[in-house]
Order: sequence, then C-alpha cells, then structure tokens
Amino acid sequence: MLGNLVEMPAADGVGTVSMTYLDQGHIGALTDAAGVVWKYYYDADGKRRIKVKTAGGAATEPDGQGGVRLVADHSFYFYEGEDLICQQDMGALVARIPGTDDIDESVYEPKFLLLDHLGSTRAELVFTESGGVFSPVIQEYYDLMPYGEVIDPPTSQESVLFTGKPKDIESGLTFFGARYYSDQLCRWPSPDPYMPSADVKLPQSWNRYSFTLNNPLRFIDTNGLDWSDLSAEQRRVFQSYVDQYNKDNKSTMSAEEVYGTLNESQMSTFESVTYALEHTQLYDRQGNSLGTALQQVQGVTGIAGETAGGSGDKQFRIYADLKAGAIEAFAATPGFEKSPNALFGIELLQMYHKGFPNSYRQEREEGVKGMEAGLQPSYSRDKKRSDIDIDYRFGLEHFKPANSDVRAPGNYQKFIDRWPGLRNWWDK
Repeated sequence: MLGNLVEMPAADGVGTVSMTYLDQGHIGALTDAAGVVWKYYYDADGKRRIKVKTAGGAATEPDGQGGVRLVADHSFYFYEGEDLICQQDMGALVARIPGTDDIDESVYEPKFLLLDHLGSTRAELVFTESGGVFSPVIQEYYDLMPYGEVIDPPTSQESVLFTGKPKDIESGLTFFGARYYSDQLCRWPSPDPYMPSADVKLPQSWNRYSFTLNNPLRFIDTNGLDWSDLSAEQRRVFQSYVDQYNKDNKSTMSAEEVYGTLNESQMSTFESVTYALEHTQLYDRQGNSLGTALQQVQGVTGIAGETAGGSGDKQFRIYADLKAGAIEAFAATPGFEKSPNALFGIELLQMYHKGFPNSYRQEREEGVKGMEAGLQPSYSRDKKRSDIDIDYRFGLEHFKPANSDVRAPGNYQKFIDRWPGLRNWWDK
C-alpha cells in the first residue's frame, strides 16, 4: 500500500510542516512551521475551492445570527474548465504595504505573465502611464531550478509560477489538482492513484512519486496524475467513444481500458486535438464567453490515427457530435473564418472532408510563432457532426498526411507555440 507523506521540512528549512489527508492526494488540514492550522475544501471534481487559516484550529466562527461563517482569513478559488482563473484573498491573507494596514495595490494590478515552454512564469509585465501614454514595463523576473524551486525569490513573489500552478506560502507546496507537489523534494508527497499509467517500457513510470518521469525540462504535469492522463473534459467527450466501443464489441470495458486499446497515433491525435480545443476560448457576437471549444463537443465518435496509404483528410483527426449552437460559436469568435470544403459549394465536387461540406479555419500565418498551427472544425450540413483536425503545414505540404500529425517533424513545436503544455510523450 502506497501512502502520503505526513511530515516534511518547512520551505525555509526552519521547523516542519505536517499534513492530514482526505484521500490519496488531497490535504484536508495542514499545520505550518509556526503551529497554525490551515484547512482546505474541495468540490466533487477535486478542485480546491476554499483555503482557511484557522483561528485556534477552527475554520468557522459564529456569525451573530445563530449561524456560522468562515473565519476572517481565507481564500476562494475560481476555475474556467480545469484552469484556475481567480484567487480571492480575504482578511490577513490580503497583501499589505509593509508596516501599514493599507492594501498593496501593486500586487493586484492587472499584469501580463510571460511564460516559457513549460508554461512557467518567467517575468511580469505591467503597463505604466506617463503623460497619457501607457508603456509596457517588466516588473519582475523569475529564474527557476529544473524542478520548480525559485532562485533568489523576490519578497513580492508571484504565487503562480511553476508550470502555471498555484503555490501555497504556508507549506511551499504547489497544488496541481489531484495532488500537491514539492519543489523542495522534487517529488509528489502522494502517489499517482492512476495505476494503469505505469508503463513496462518506462521504468521511471513505476515510481508513483516521481515528477514527469524525472524529466521536468521536457515534460509537465497538467493535473497531478500521470503525464499521459486526460483532463475531466477530455474524459467527458471520450465517454461517447467508450459507449460505442462497448456496444460494438459486446463488452463492458472501463474508459481507461478502452483508451488502452488505441494505438500511438490515435492517442496522440486525440490528446492534441482535444487539448487544443480545451485551450481555445469561444465567444458570442456580444463578446461574452461561451467557454472552451471542447465544451461545444457533445462527444467523440471516432479517432482516426495513421492509416498506411490513406489520404490526408482521413488521418489524424477526431469525429464528434456537436452541441446545438457550436458552429455559431465558432462563427462568432474572432480568428475563425468560414471555408467551404466543397468546390463551388457543390458536394458532388467535394474531394476532401466528404460529408462535411463546410469548415471554420483558425487564423494562421506561416513563419509567425504561435500562429502556424490552427484548428479546422469541418461540419455536416445539419451542423450536428464534425471532423476536427489541426493544420500545421502550408502550400502543397498542407495536402499531405503530415499536415495534421502532431508527431511529424516540426509540428509539435508549432503546437506548443500556440497551446503551451502538451506533453510529447510519443517521442521517447
């Protein structure tokens, strides 16, 4: 039986930090080096929603009306899909100007985070005003060790640094979703609960506490599970494929088992296309967010990997059922342009993407970093079904199968330039 680490040195090396867990990975209560007890609360998906700095070990206090409320010092967390988009601090957890009770507005002013290839914050950029003109200024630089430790951290350190995950000041632990990570130990304090992720061909995967196969300069971990595991949204859309697979094969296999039946090209296609969809925001014509492009997918019905001798439009793509209004969402979103697949709009003359006469192509530009890869959702006349792939190549290269294969030379780099964070696990 693998267990959780329950005590470790404090981040500054003075004293110890102790933890109790709700399950394998989620800390319920933590006692910091000063003896203060912190409590954490999660939703049904395992996302942390509330952090409380308790008073005398209690997380609540009387509200004066016969009920209770959280003690003054606490934080709320808000998410868009799997991504943390807002942390609201209350009470003494709000940053103050040293020596005063005044809120340090500079900590909360809008800032742009400049990221590296792993999604780690390397600099903060703000716009300063002078004479009515706003100019970009680098406010802070960050240098990180390979496993995430900050070199010479500034006093007002950005809390979201290593691979874009939030770090707790009380423990020095970074919260990834399914479990916490220690850059001090270069390990997870809790084991990976997804046992099928252990690959006999990859001995590092047998260690349930190792971080990204001990290769943090190349790989990241999106949620604290195995490096090849899927997000909640990816698992949701994959369920349609699972249901059809079990129906066709008269089986009762789990989603994980069905996923294991895919070959490398199918897995890399599914993960890259759905990852790009999940990290592409859509908007209505009034500019209101409609969530991610993946949230417009009802379910995946087919995954086309590599087929020897097959045409480019039949490989490296997913087939999906769409939710009502999905195509209108692509149409309204800036950066997507309608592109007919049928010559002169006549389906009998259509050579590629048959059954899907129209598409919306994401804006691309050759030679411009972050603009070379682009989604292409083609759709049926009734707008209920879609053939979705990613274009990487230009000119005549666009018609070759390598155009949509994330594993083809140069394509992975184009992918992460636009959607950082995907792991190229296929390149072992």
